[in-house]
This record gives sequence, structure tokens and C-alpha cells, in this order.
Amino acid sequence: MGFTEDDCEVIQEIKNAAAQGTLVFASAANNTIHEQNSVRFPARMREVFGIFSADRDGNSSSFNPTARYSRENFMFPGEDIEGAWPAHLEDPKSYQHEGRVYKRQTGTSCATPIAAAVAAGVLEFAWQPRNTKISGVEMLKYYEGMRDVFLKMLDKHKPGDGCYHYVKPWKLISTTKLKASIPFILSDIIQRINS
Repeated sequence: MGFTEDDCEVIQEIKNAAAQGTLVFASAANNTIHEQNSVRFPARMREVFGIFSADRDGNSSSFNPTARYSRENFMFPGEDIEGAWPAHLEDPKSYQHEGRVYKRQTGTSCATPIAAAVAAGVLEFAWQPRNTKISGVEMLKYYEGMRDVFLKMLDKHKPGDGCYHYVKPWKLISTTKLKASIPFILSDIIQRINS
């Protein structure tokens, strides 16, 4: 969802949720580059991950809003994304596969659930029982914690660079890294936030 105007009640609900350790994701917008506030509400809130779209090669989608200088502009795949489609909603672009209905769609609203899924995967990994505890793991439920995890998944980043940043989860979690080293990386991220 994305709105041109802010809503006071929604702002308060998002602030309350974020303060209690709930990560909030929203699509940045599509084709709004000529609007005064090209990133829609609530994606433009400080407490919200405003997600931008990338093509299959990690390039910025042409319909993305203008990149912001005031914060990170995280991109996830958002073009030609296959997703489940309600069978009762007839659409000429939907198709069946193995008895289920699907449709390919494009937009920042397609990239947003992928971003949320990456965050959920990080949280699930962080809370697994293990010998090497991740100190301060609760910080990952807050914007600053997950933002810093996403930053570790970038090729490069310079604060305030006004660029789009394609998040590559495999830079942090991959089969070539030792599974035991990931808790140390997450602990280091959390320790830097707390210092």
C-alpha cells in the first residue's frame, strides 16, 4: 500500500509497533518520480523499510521513485515475480501449474514481501538454539538492527549517497561461509548498534 498523504492514526500505530520490536515494510511506490514526495506513505517513515524494486540483474527498476539521500534505498527483486493468484479472480495473465493458479507481476509491492521474507529468514536463523549465542539478538527485531544486517548484504554503501542498494542475502548467508561464523557476524552488528 502507498498513499500520497500521511495518516496520523497509521503513523501512531506504526510507531507503537516499531517501538515494541516489530519490523514494518512498505513498498516505496511505482511511477511517482515526478511527484513532490515520490516515496509514498508509509514507506517514507523513519520506522519503515521503504522497499524499492530491482530487475533480475540487480539494476534499479525504471518505475522506482527517486532515491533518497537521507537514508538507505534497499532494493529487492520486483520484476516478473511469480506469485499465487486467487482462482476466482479471472485474469488473462494468470495461469495454472499443478492445479494451482499463478500470475507474474511487477512493482515495488512485489519486492516488499521478498524483503520481509529475507528479514524473517535472518530472525529465524538468529533465534535457533546453538552453542554460540548471539548476544543482544532482540535488536534484530528493530529497524536499526535489521538495517545493519541488510547493509552487510550490500556490495558497497556510503551513507547519504542517494543510490539504490541491491540487497544480496548470499553475501551474509551462503554455503561457502561457515554456518558457525554467521552468529559472530550478527553479534558484531548488534554490538556496533549498542556502542
